[in-house]
Amino acid sequence: MSIINETIHSKINVKVKVVEVDFMKKCKTLILIISFIMIISFFIIYNKKENYIDDNYYVQKNDSLLSMNLEQTAGAGDYKAVTQSKWPTEGYIFNSELSRCENGSTLSWNDTNKSVVVSGNISDKCYVYFDIYVVPTFASYIKSLYTGTQGENNLYYHDKTLENGASDNSYRYAGGIYKLTDAGKATGATVLVSYDDTTVPLIYLYCDEGEHHLDYSCKNGSGSFGVRGVDRFVYYNDALKKAIDAGYVVENNINNYVCLGTTTNSCADDSLYRIIGVFDDKVKLIKYSSIGNMYWDDTGSYAWATASLNTYLNSQYLNGLGIFANIISDSIWKASDVSFSSNSTLESVFTAEMADNVVTVNTKIGLAYVSDYGFAADSSTWLNNGWQSDKIGWLKNFESWTITSQGGGSLAWTAPKGSTFVNSFVDIDEFSTRPTFYLNSDVSYISGTGAITDPFIIN
Repeated sequence: MSIINETIHSKINVKVKVVEVDFMKKCKTLILIISFIMIISFFIIYNKKENYIDDNYYVQKNDSLLSMNLEQTAGAGDYKAVTQSKWPTEGYIFNSELSRCENGSTLSWNDTNKSVVVSGNISDKCYVYFDIYVVPTFASYIKSLYTGTQGENNLYYHDKTLENGASDNSYRYAGGIYKLTDAGKATGATVLVSYDDTTVPLIYLYCDEGEHHLDYSCKNGSGSFGVRGVDRFVYYNDALKKAIDAGYVVENNINNYVCLGTTTNSCADDSLYRIIGVFDDKVKLIKYSSIGNMYWDDTGSYAWATASLNTYLNSQYLNGLGIFANIISDSIWKASDVSFSSNSTLESVFTAEMADNVVTVNTKIGLAYVSDYGFAADSSTWLNNGWQSDKIGWLKNFESWTITSQGGGSLAWTAPKGSTFVNSFVDIDEFSTRPTFYLNSDVSYISGTGAITDPFIIN
């Protein structure tokens, strides 16, 4: 029995030792795995850490790993290494092209935290460059939105090569409230409407057993309005609605809104203006909302220099603008007396308004010219007289007196009456009034996209 017990005890001890050995092996294996994971994790963290420059904007203390370089003269590219303890947050802009690291890490600017972000090896030697930030003038910023292609961003550069343009080197916003979609263009149309035979309209006039542009004179009846590939309708607005419902047309809200009187994007209608264009490095604005119905001249003189509205605009209205009156430029306004009819072409009106022999008035506040409304219409209407009855110009709903007059009264841009938007009223009539003016050439662009919900902010 003793021998048996010893044998059993011996076997048990062997099993215990085997278990202990197995356990130790497993522990060692586990320790090795954990150690391996920790080493790999440390390596990843060490080599791939981002935002190693702290959120308090203090720069990396280790000068051997970081070189900060600031431009000394705006635009000169003359950089100097500095040892300041904070990133520059005012007066400078991060230069992403020059900023680099020796061993492949990348640098970027976090505008929220106002700090540099390093993606890569924390031990990498990096060189950070900052340029002096030159605040652009508002005029230069608007010009920069012109891409070189006429009509992109709804901007046209009116040099001598622009067909049917003003040829005065101005940059003007133009275009319709609506624009064709790809589906609309797939119908074969090139424009929403046309006033001659040089383009293919989506909405056309149908009469005399054929399709015509909107300026065509029907010989038999008044005709109807057709949507290419859809149907015909008695009224233009019904045709337009059908084109929208079919996905052929979408709203084309031109981003040329400016807010005066605030430094935020929230803007009351009374502080909202729209850009007509840039003329000789001065941005020309027209008030978004009317200041009310007023007399052009309550004496009936037909002369803008002595008109009661001119006096009011350059005294009470101007004074009511407060400090913003200081950014409005003194300007030469041409108070033209033109011969106007529903058949007047845009070229003839513009030439008459800008003639050298017209009376000029030097003031801050004026009114828009008739040709300002014309050149704000779609470029397809500039050739003949389609601009007068245009249904797609962004200024078409801006009823207002204009600064232009003719022998029988003063001209106003009105809701369509008969065949034209331009109508003559005697000076003792009251009508909607939208002040217009040019900003000083040194006014700066601050922010904004120009959308009505995100207007341009200037200083």
